Amino acid sequence: MNQSFSTAWTKTELIIFRFAFCYLILYFVFLGSAFQVFLPFLQKFQFNTPFQYISDVFVGLVNRLFIQQKFADNIYKGDGDTSWFYIAIFSYFLLAVLVTIVWTLFAKRTNYLFLFICVYTFARYYLAFILFGYGFGKLFGAQFFDPQPTYLMQPLGNIDSHTLLWTFMGASKAYNYFGGLMETIPAVLLLFRRTASLGAFLAIATLTNVLLLNIGYDTLVKWLSAHLILIALFIISPDIKRVFNFFFLNKNTSLTTIVLPAINKKIRLIQYGLKYILIAYAVFSSIKLSVEIKENYSKPYFGNIDGIYDIEKFYRSQPNQSTIPNDAMHWRKIGINKFGEIAIQYTNDSVIYRSIEIDTVTKSLALSSWNDSTFKCNLSYTINGSNEYVFEGNYKKDSIRFSAKKMNLQSYPLLKGKGKIKWVWW
Repeated sequence: MNQSFSTAWTKTELIIFRFAFCYLILYFVFLGSAFQVFLPFLQKFQFNTPFQYISDVFVGLVNRLFIQQKFADNIYKGDGDTSWFYIAIFSYFLLAVLVTIVWTLFAKRTNYLFLFICVYTFARYYLAFILFGYGFGKLFGAQFFDPQPTYLMQPLGNIDSHTLLWTFMGASKAYNYFGGLMETIPAVLLLFRRTASLGAFLAIATLTNVLLLNIGYDTLVKWLSAHLILIALFIISPDIKRVFNFFFLNKNTSLTTIVLPAINKKIRLIQYGLKYILIAYAVFSSIKLSVEIKENYSKPYFGNIDGIYDIEKFYRSQPNQSTIPNDAMHWRKIGINKFGEIAIQYTNDSVIYRSIEIDTVTKSLALSSWNDSTFKCNLSYTINGSNEYVFEGNYKKDSIRFSAKKMNLQSYPLLKGKGKIKWVWW
């Protein structure tokens, strides 16, 4: 039988709760984009802008007082692994400690059941809706796409670990379905008090795997996944002692029931109605966003120009001067992806990336470099047959011209037979 949450709190539990309450509230409001998680439509009205401004001013003040790190004007201030976000975590951690100290000095209460229920409930729904977003993203193929042409043409040793993670995740339908289910199942369980602890346990197991992937492959959302684990730990905090007793001391125990204050039956019905409306809206929004992302990705990019082109003949400077086979500056392949990027592979296997703008009316490509404003390159192309292309134009100080054959991406071993499982290989 489930046990009720104890009303007798020790001094240590009181202090831990005060700090957890302060830090979680600060995280939800200023770092965790809680408004966008619960009500995505508010993003159109820039509802979060005032909170973002307050956060930027506060973090900037802490930085000037204690750290004095210099930032560019365009520094990313979202929840990624940037120096700004590290300073933001430190800033709100410090503020939570200070508020906890002041709160403890003047507090006389022996428990904070009402405050705990409020932040506990909010944390459950917040974590559930985050998991819905990631889970549906995997189930509907909106988080990890098929490997990009610019990645497929790279030698494996030239791929950074972050790109490798996204590539091998995108190469498997089965693992994406599994990962999606392991995120949506805990999300559903977290929505109900009786199954919230089980949902939090499953979420911790799933998110720990995500965190280790992010650490092992050096992705930029390590602190985001770490905070989601901390939120899940807060949700199971009433059962920590019971879990320890069950698994390590072999004692009989039961999980805690968070008992809500008694309220009018009509009000309770209204609460349930609002709850299921919010859940339906969050689920619908997550699925709708995932489907839209998948559909946009599936569309041909600017006249179906994206893909890998195997260069057959390359000429540089003078149209009649053929390429020298061991000349490292001659091009071997180019790859164009759906995100406005082109990769140029030279004959020595080195690869450079450039931004690209495509005009399908004039059949021209404009290349630019995000870190070199002086770089310019313009190419025009003609199509001879279904997969035969001829490109010509100016690259740096040279005039270049090359003929290329567009490759069938599904012929690459990584994509060939994607989604099929060979139970018997020989």
